[in-house]
Amino acid sequence: MKQTDFDFETYLQCLRKLVAFPTLFSRPDQIETAMCWCQDFLTHNLKGYHIYRDRKQNLIACPEDLDLSRDTIYLSAHMDTVDAAPLELDEPFAPLSLYDDDPQMVARGVSDCKTGVAFEIFLGKLTGTQEIRLSNLICAIGHLHAQGI
Repeated sequence: MKQTDFDFETYLQCLRKLVAFPTLFSRPDQIETAMCWCQDFLTHNLKGYHIYRDRKQNLIACPEDLDLSRDTIYLSAHMDTVDAAPLELDEPFAPLSLYDDDPQMVARGVSDCKTGVAFEIFLGKLTGTQEIRLSNLICAIGHLHAQGI
């Protein structure tokens, strides 16, 4: 397996983990469970980062040595998803559970916006295993999209 194949599979594992969390916008308790997992994960993997919640409960990961004289990359994604009726999608797709085969992954929140959250988690994982070194990268994970980050 090539390194890029391994990295992509690692990213997909992160996405699958996030999709397994139900995070309906009308259920803040569900969102909080997923946010706590992300916070624990990033805290464990992003050494040298200040990991905290802002006043709206968004999760922020900011380098302790942020250099404002250099370019900064700011990644932002949100955790909440909309509700769905079971009959919205045809078989084999069900809106609130993951359908995953080689060419596609379908579930509530996969495209909007758990792919973005998964990318932030993926970068944290690669950093935690020392496969990459991040510099001037800020990650934000929104608690509720409607509140903004």
